[in-house]
Amino acid sequence: MTGAQVIVSERERGLLESGGATDFRFAKTPGMRFDPVKVDRALKDKETITLGGVTLTAHLHAGHTKGATSFTFDVRENNKAYRVIIANMGSINPGVTVNGMPGYPEITKDYANTFIAQKEMKIYVWLASHAGQFRMHEKYKPGDAYDPNRFFDPDGFVEAVRRLEKAYLDQLAKERAGAPR
Repeated sequence: MTGAQVIVSERERGLLESGGATDFRFAKTPGMRFDPVKVDRALKDKETITLGGVTLTAHLHAGHTKGATSFTFDVRENNKAYRVIIANMGSINPGVTVNGMPGYPEITKDYANTFIAQKEMKIYVWLASHAGQFRMHEKYKPGDAYDPNRFFDPDGFVEAVRRLEKAYLDQLAKERAGAPR
């Protein structure tokens, strides 16, 4: 036994425990189901967890998925604390409608709340699950010398959130007008 635990957003618990049967987008897609997973702990919005001496705060940033969660924590460099986010960005999955979606009727509100919350965050360093979202390959290339400043990008975070919010608002307007995406 390794002692490993499965810890997820409380809004993703049902998805994992159902083996994907409750997914709003892929529940009926062949090949997208998986063996159910026992969840050991489900985190609520703003709940903290400490791993390896680092305390992470969970932030429900739903929209991309029902339980999309970002995590923030502080790091210290030269006696100064910097807020870091591992962001779950509000990108829109192909085939998703943001003006209400069967299986996810609160999607419009969730996206809007995520953009509001993320724009209010004071972030110095940001990472995301997709390297392109935070321009990792521009900021770091294999062999580059150590430079902690390369990921210091508070303006880039806000710019990325605003760009995704605009895409959401544009798609929402088209959907409400009945226009094809």
